Amino acid sequence: MIRLTCLAAVGLWWTCLPYDGKTQVPTDTIGNTPVVITTVLDSTHFLNGTPSLGGYDSGPWDLYWGPDNHLWYSNKRSIEKWNPITGLKKTLFTGSNGYVLGIAAHSDFANQPYVYAAIDTGNYYAASSKIELWRFEYSFSGDTLFNPQLLLNWSHPGEHSGGRVVFGQDDKVYVSTAEYWAQNDTLFNNSGKILRINPDGSVPVDNPGMDYTYTKGHRNPQGLTQVPSGNIFSSEHGQIFGNDELNLIQAGGHYGWAIFDGNFCLNNVDTCNYYFPSLTFPLNTGNNPPSGIDYYSHAAIPEFNGIIEAVTGNNQGIIAYALNNSMDSVISKNRYLYALLPNGNISSFSTFGRIRDVCSAPDGSVYFIARDRNYPRIMKIFNPLFSSADDQAADHFSANAFPNPFTNTVTIHGSQSELSASIIIRDILGRVIAASSPVNGTVIFDTSNWQSGVYFIDSEDLSVRCQKLVKL
Repeated sequence: MIRLTCLAAVGLWWTCLPYDGKTQVPTDTIGNTPVVITTVLDSTHFLNGTPSLGGYDSGPWDLYWGPDNHLWYSNKRSIEKWNPITGLKKTLFTGSNGYVLGIAAHSDFANQPYVYAAIDTGNYYAASSKIELWRFEYSFSGDTLFNPQLLLNWSHPGEHSGGRVVFGQDDKVYVSTAEYWAQNDTLFNNSGKILRINPDGSVPVDNPGMDYTYTKGHRNPQGLTQVPSGNIFSSEHGQIFGNDELNLIQAGGHYGWAIFDGNFCLNNVDTCNYYFPSLTFPLNTGNNPPSGIDYYSHAAIPEFNGIIEAVTGNNQGIIAYALNNSMDSVISKNRYLYALLPNGNISSFSTFGRIRDVCSAPDGSVYFIARDRNYPRIMKIFNPLFSSADDQAADHFSANAFPNPFTNTVTIHGSQSELSASIIIRDILGRVIAASSPVNGTVIFDTSNWQSGVYFIDSEDLSVRCQKLVKL
């Protein structure tokens, strides 16, 4: 039985949760774009008995769109992936200990099948004082990661970990680390920096110095991404309210910590004035403690175009930074997926809770880690009204619907192996209109009482997704 519960006013619209007892499917808008938000991997995939630390339910920390067009993600000691067509998951690697953070693959994966991962040596990203960068080889025949090689490490205090990894357009590996202190900045001290590394783990000859240091002066850069222009951005936690940063990463730059926090001077005026000319300041600051970021460019959700940012402040949602044409400055900043109280303040009501990471997919959908530390799950945002030739090719629909358009009945048919899970029909707002289990791969729906309009086929196991139906 379907229950529809309106939970919270979000801006000028309402968040409603059609609930089928297994998954939540909020129907929302991103600006003027109607979207459906669905859980693709719920907390049962990430909870393994006793929470890892301090009562926290840890699990996914990083999302990465893999070279095989699967969603790769970290899960405690493991690197796993989820197939968006079948809904099945696969474990690629599981370590004997540690906690996997950022993941990235070599850009020439077919010829150099390497995967890079930052791994905390503790059982949670805040549970040790050292993080290591490893390189794995990928087996095409076994669909696994093997031959792990340690490339480098860095120390970090408490929750300040950095830990994001990007394989750059220049064929270098970029890694964010925490926390910078000038008195500790000796050669090959890797803390509080953006590091730039050759794929084999050696130091690039064109680095600003003689070690991995690309930039320094970072407090806790938990997001890292590269845009098509080649520019690299990081998101960084500030210490003082309102000083969370979005930074454009430039070779040799010093980003202020621990002299400045955001644009705020932490030292005496003379010290700040002395260092000011040599420091690089953020493109944007605000009260939005950030984690992962990614670049989005797709017509499906135009409000997201630019940089999207996961915000770990409870119920602070996702932020979208629109960029200028040269992709080196922010022209607007908008917040989505959060709830407002009647007085205009952000509600503590936690529909999505702390959002740990975001990942854009080629079909225009966006995946994010919701409820970090509190029954975490991986969720997907997509526009059910958007379709293109690329999307049709990418989705590999496994069911035929006829007639389509239809009037009083519609038949959905596929092979018995493909169509084994319950078939669900949703309207354009994501609401469940009908559901039935196939018999020998076939479902027949009586549509005589349906209103004219557009509907979409869904399935419990996600083997069929978003195929469009039209009722005349």
